[in-house]
Amino acid sequence: MTIPSVNNATAPQIAYETAATAPAAGSGISGLGVNDFLKLITIQLQNQDPLKPMDDTQFISQMASFTNLQQTQALTADFEAYSQQAAINSAHSYLGGYVTVSDQAFGTVTGQVTSVTVSGGTPKIVVNGVPYDLSAIQSVSAVPPADVPVS
Repeated sequence: MTIPSVNNATAPQIAYETAATAPAAGSGISGLGVNDFLKLITIQLQNQDPLKPMDDTQFISQMASFTNLQQTQALTADFEAYSQQAAINSAHSYLGGYVTVSDQAFGTVTGQVTSVTVSGGTPKIVVNGVPYDLSAIQSVSAVPPADVPVS
């Protein structure tokens, strides 16, 4: 990304040059976006003291800080998507296996994982027709325990 020169440039020129070279804001990420940052810089440049114009290094520092913030937000969103997909893949690995899960109503339930559902991005395994969070799993076995009927 190129940084426009602050010297001898008007705020609209800087905003235009910055918008043309700045990376697009991440979709679905809350917080300040590129347009918000450009508005702040424009206002800052419009209201600066003409006898003490903004220092180039200060402007570059602000641009670098904003770029770091944007990259951190994008990395966080990517990591959340990766974590969600990893949880879904983990849930699928239980299919056909036998698990013991903790159930608030029945204490512990043991049975075969017959399917996986995803609701709101959170995967759940289905045991005996009831969906359970992955965090409820207490033990896993490839073969049915002696007290569980094989279907």
